[in-house]
Amino acid sequence: MSVNNMNFEDASVILNDMHKQVTGEESIAPVDSASFVSMAQKLLQAGYDPLLKSLRQTITRSIFSERNYDPKLRGVQTDNARFGAITRKINYLDNDFEVNPAYTLEDGAFTPDMFTTNKPKVFETVFYGMNTYKRHYTVFRNQLDNAFRGPEEFAAFYSGVAQNNSNVIKQSWESAVRILIANLVAGKVAKNNPDSIIHVLTEYNTATGLNLTQKEAKQPQNFKAICQWLYARINNLSDLMAERSQLFQEQIEGFELNRHTSKEFQRIYFNSQFLNEMSARAVADTYHDSFLKADVTEGVTFWQNIKDPYKIIAKPSYMGSNGQVVESETEVTIDNVIGVMFDRDCLAMSIFDEFSSQTPYESRGDYWNLWWSWSVRWAEDMSEKAIVILFD
Repeated sequence: MSVNNMNFEDASVILNDMHKQVTGEESIAPVDSASFVSMAQKLLQAGYDPLLKSLRQTITRSIFSERNYDPKLRGVQTDNARFGAITRKINYLDNDFEVNPAYTLEDGAFTPDMFTTNKPKVFETVFYGMNTYKRHYTVFRNQLDNAFRGPEEFAAFYSGVAQNNSNVIKQSWESAVRILIANLVAGKVAKNNPDSIIHVLTEYNTATGLNLTQKEAKQPQNFKAICQWLYARINNLSDLMAERSQLFQEQIEGFELNRHTSKEFQRIYFNSQFLNEMSARAVADTYHDSFLKADVTEGVTFWQNIKDPYKIIAKPSYMGSNGQVVESETEVTIDNVIGVMFDRDCLAMSIFDEFSSQTPYESRGDYWNLWWSWSVRWAEDMSEKAIVILFD
């Protein structure tokens, strides 16, 4: 599936796939990002309601497992844009400096022309295409009465159903951001721009003259020094992102684009498991508490699959050297992803046209349906600065 067209695409398949990986229902598997947990017994073996096949007939009291879910990775979500199918970005290029003729003037010679034109150099990039999907559930008028002790429990049951539906919707927004990040990381690896991919262990071994393996690097006598080096490296990268240059971004042939990402526009997502190891094993015995604490935007428990927190497998799309979208023909597998740094405008997700509605009462079946519908725009601009950090 690709959203690089003017159509609304059905995103339910890819969202369902990512949701199963996010929740651990399935093992990590390639995500087509170019297209876009005293043990309770689940069921009583007899005596549940004949309609939902899951509620036992009430005998004592009911506990309604209802909790609000606060989605992660909210920093990528942008404001809603309802009208218009295309978002455009105007990019500004640098003109060359000119020779100053003031000190080479000669009598009787042709004088400099102050009306010589020098048109601004710009180019435009566009984002278009949308994804849309729906959810719904059925409300029965009285078929479940034998499962509850009264109208209060009946109301509490459907309140829980509504809350769970809301939680799933929120998590789908989070999953959409995970797909965006997976596509960015896999796209960077596919493009293989060397200044945009940091191989921590390789660089550390080169800098120190050591030859540590990943297992040796995690040993107590080595890990603290590596964390100190990594802290300095991340801060140096952050400083370099703030410089106006062509580093860490993809270029389009014929357009020499310089950008800078000041500190307030930088986003740093780091694997929280690695952060926790740094905090417990390196920061704990360091004199200054803030010595190894980089300005991380958010700790990310896992990138794609909750059972494999450091791994990404994706079939990405990315910006080609001609400025056109390239869709990878093969899956890209990346192990040991510990962090990603990027400009605020590199990744964006916008939710729009969100609404819910209720169907008329179905007299024959004695029920009605509640529907939720919304559309999503996922945008990624690899001409903005972005860095992938791997522990290899």
